[in-house]
Amino acid sequence: MSFVSKNEIDKFSFEDCVMTEFLQKEDGIELVLEALIIKANNSQNANFTDSYAKTTRLLFENGKVTDIKKEGYKYYNADGVLIDEKPDETVDGDEWKNLLKYLEGAYLVEVTKEENGYRLIVESTDEMGFSADSYRIALNAESVTANWDGYMNRVQR
Repeated sequence: MSFVSKNEIDKFSFEDCVMTEFLQKEDGIELVLEALIIKANNSQNANFTDSYAKTTRLLFENGKVTDIKKEGYKYYNADGVLIDEKPDETVDGDEWKNLLKYLEGAYLVEVTKEENGYRLIVESTDEMGFSADSYRIALNAESVTANWDGYMNRVQR
């Protein structure tokens, strides 16, 4: 049995989610996800409890990347004194394809619907598995559809 959820992006949790593929297709942008949590209030959740989906395909219909920013940071010492600061950096459009390929296997921390499309927060990891860099990816898309074949287990908290 296949489950299809359309325009219910707020009824998913991305807290454990890994983006294994970022694909530009004819009909839009497709993300292949592992460990996506389907919230209890999702129309396709017959378990009525937050549950992990099997491999999920998230399609942004007629989706196009419009902007990518590498998030900056502020680093403070224990006394609250600013030690280092790095502003957000806009990633040049020529670098998008390579960056998106590099981000395959990264954590998809958040997907939100915005006035002009969708915003993704993706967090890369270093060789040791620790958080390295975070990116905000802006997408224009008509709608978003999630498709998965089944559930794995309930979320244990």
